[in-house]
Amino acid sequence: MKFKTTLEPKQTEINVSYSDKLFFIGSCFSENIGKKLANLKFQTSINPFGIIYNPISIFEVLDSIVSHKKYSSENIFKHNDIWKCFDFHSDISALDADALLSKINYKIEEANTFLKQSNVLFITFGTSWVYKNNEEKIVANCHKIPQKKFTKVLLDDNTIIAAFKKTYKQIKSINPNINIVLSISPVRHIRDGIVENNQSKAQLISATHKLVSEFNNVHYFPAFEYIIDDLRDYRFFKADLVHPNELAIQYVFEKFELTYFNEATLLKKKAIEKVLKSLNHKVLFKETDAYKLFKNKLIKQIEILQNDGFDFLNEVKNLNS
Repeated sequence: MKFKTTLEPKQTEINVSYSDKLFFIGSCFSENIGKKLANLKFQTSINPFGIIYNPISIFEVLDSIVSHKKYSSENIFKHNDIWKCFDFHSDISALDADALLSKINYKIEEANTFLKQSNVLFITFGTSWVYKNNEEKIVANCHKIPQKKFTKVLLDDNTIIAAFKKTYKQIKSINPNINIVLSISPVRHIRDGIVENNQSKAQLISATHKLVSEFNNVHYFPAFEYIIDDLRDYRFFKADLVHPNELAIQYVFEKFELTYFNEATLLKKKAIEKVLKSLNHKVLFKETDAYKLFKNKLIKQIEILQNDGFDFLNEVKNLNS
């Protein structure tokens, strides 16, 4: 007897290895997967300008990164004594205008360098509902400014596709061999309304699959389907019944591994996990011979990984403290 539908991961031509650089941008779900990879010592750049939910704002950030856009005082504003920018999440803010501009422009150059060298760009769309300010600009974040200052609009799939194609050309101009993986966040934006959230996701699904069918190096990872159709149970959500909980995120991450990791990557990951688990081992008495033996064995395991280019400097410092 079956009690659920199961989505099995499909093999893909993308093989993610530890030598690869992985760029993540988009919703908080993209951040969750990216951080798991970063914790496992993969080379990642994760939302350098904070979480961004709608496709147009994601593409505009990527355009700025590719073109080395220089932000000036015209691109920022002051609200409640804090300087912010409509292009980015509220994490990108400062009490001083010059400090904010310096931070933004530094991050653009840093992200440009990483994107040029990236093997895979992972983009996660959250919503196709967007907000336009008085200048008719689609904003990445309203920064708690009263909603009456904005006009709410639902993007159609053709608008999303056209914007992607423009950004795609720019990205390929600086990194011709990059693969792009699109996904849709399973986080439901129920503040828009349940029916409206489904409208939003439908536009994202339609646009995404049209793009995957058109471009050979644009792929789809079904994060949305793993949560909504495979797990399909509120016990896999946090108390807000909107965000997937850690168990659900881990489930999707394991599917991610089966989709993109080859045997060599899985073996290296296993060795790193073993070391990280040992580093997190709680020790009551460091003076014992048993602990000294454990520590020496662990240091040898770390040295092997460091010789392969993995950075365990902070972990070794904590181990010796």
